[in-house]
Amino acid sequence: EYAYPVYGFESAQAMTMSGVGLAALCMLLFFLVPSDAQTLPAMDLHLFNETQVMSYGSRCLDGSPSGYYYRAGQNSTSWVIFLQGGGFCYTEESCRLRSQGSLGSSKHWPGTATGIALVSPDRHTNKDFYTWNHVFVPYCCGDLHSGQRKSANEWGLHFAGHLTLETVVSDLLNVTNLSR
Repeated sequence: EYAYPVYGFESAQAMTMSGVGLAALCMLLFFLVPSDAQTLPAMDLHLFNETQVMSYGSRCLDGSPSGYYYRAGQNSTSWVIFLQGGGFCYTEESCRLRSQGSLGSSKHWPGTATGIALVSPDRHTNKDFYTWNHVFVPYCCGDLHSGQRKSANEWGLHFAGHLTLETVVSDLLNVTNLSR
């Protein structure tokens, strides 16, 4: 999962499994904070439409449209854009496996989420940024947000993390006050 040696792991497989486990735990924590069970405002999911997907190539590993969660803040001129981590897949088997879950597909993302850490609206846990505009970009590309393929590779998978980021920024510039 890392481009450099990480000490404390017996093998690349052990390192990958712990990275996948950590990414799954972060995703679980993000999505299991039920937005309807709290008085905190939810972040809404914005999946890219077919025009955006065709124009930019912004897809998850499995070809489903990528997207982002957004919540307008009280201080609408300041922004936190949080890119979820998740490591990379490096074999056909690991990438196919990843494409079946939330780190490789948007098919099962919930329509809303509360958010944690820097994108939490809770002033007690996020005292510096709770009033800011929050954008959470779920990780579904397997390429460290760096892929620029507009079509599937020889495995039939899409590596378009960078294209997703371009689409996020373009969409925010068009539908919010990000340009101010």
